[in-house]
Amino acid sequence: MLKLALLVILLQRKSMKHKTNKEKQRGRNPINRTQGSCNTRGFTLIEIMVSVAIFTVIITTGMGALVSLLRNYEVTQNQKKVHDGLNYAFESMTREIRLGKNYYAGSNSSSSQGSVQDGDASSLGFDSADARGYIRYYLDDGALVMERTDAAVLPDSTSSLTDSTQVTIENIDFNVVGTGTFGSGDFYQPMVWMQIEASATGDPDGRTTTIQTLVSQRSLDF
Repeated sequence: MLKLALLVILLQRKSMKHKTNKEKQRGRNPINRTQGSCNTRGFTLIEIMVSVAIFTVIITTGMGALVSLLRNYEVTQNQKKVHDGLNYAFESMTREIRLGKNYYAGSNSSSSQGSVQDGDASSLGFDSADARGYIRYYLDDGALVMERTDAAVLPDSTSSLTDSTQVTIENIDFNVVGTGTFGSGDFYQPMVWMQIEASATGDPDGRTTTIQTLVSQRSLDF
């Protein structure tokens, strides 16, 4: 019996020693256990919420910048259309007025041909150079119109200097001075001050561009 009891005690001690060795071996390799748990670990709710919030801020900022960029591009294009249209009209008018004579502010028809009149009006008539008839400039339904009559070398015609589908002329003003003669005490050279207000057709903001210039008669007024 004593021998049997001793044998049981030895077996128990050996079993306990074996368990202790296994536990020590497990404790020596904590990295493997940690790596295993990390490989199977997902995102927490807080991490997902923070990620979504950051993504929302980035998208909102980017969309705002994109909308602003597109709006600025549209404004720039509208201004370009207005400037291009007005530059062409001004160049054509300036050339004809400078070479012409007998400026008449407020001319309504070719009946003013040969007459002169100082003043401030929305239309202008004058005799063009080289027998190219009597020219009138006036505003008609948002477009700047040139009317030519009684020309010896050109047919009578009426044409628009601006495209009303692109540019809308809001207002036009001709200020004529110096049409009197030296004998009447007018010592100024005839000249026309032009001012045009225009906007891009269909512009929702209704931005208006104002351009003005001064044209003096080339031939001396004696």
